[in-house]
Amino acid sequence: KLSSNTIRKGGEVKASISLKNTGSFDVDEIVQLYITDQEASVRVPLFDLKGIQRVSLKAEETQQVTFSISTEMLQLIDEAGNSKLEKGEFTISVGGSLPTKRSLELGASAFEIATLTFK
Repeated sequence: KLSSNTIRKGGEVKASISLKNTGSFDVDEIVQLYITDQEASVRVPLFDLKGIQRVSLKAEETQQVTFSISTEMLQLIDEAGNSKLEKGEFTISVGGSLPTKRSLELGASAFEIATLTFK
């Protein structure tokens, strides 16, 4: 879940996810934040890891995990090696694995996906 679906230069948006340990044992989860630029003018990574948090959950416990997303995290590197910030849509993915169908097939927990627009 995003605190806002749009962001402007110098701004910040919060991305959060609710984690619940449904088991009877205490566990640790590594929560990952990935950003994908959907409209980049150059080739960019399909999934760009931008943040991680280790969360300890007791049995049956629920915790809210929040990441701050700044416009600096949306920058790309062009073919000349320059950092650029381009307007457009970005996919924000938060969860315990790479946000792919294959991760789910291998037993990873579900991830949350939202669209953020940089104006």
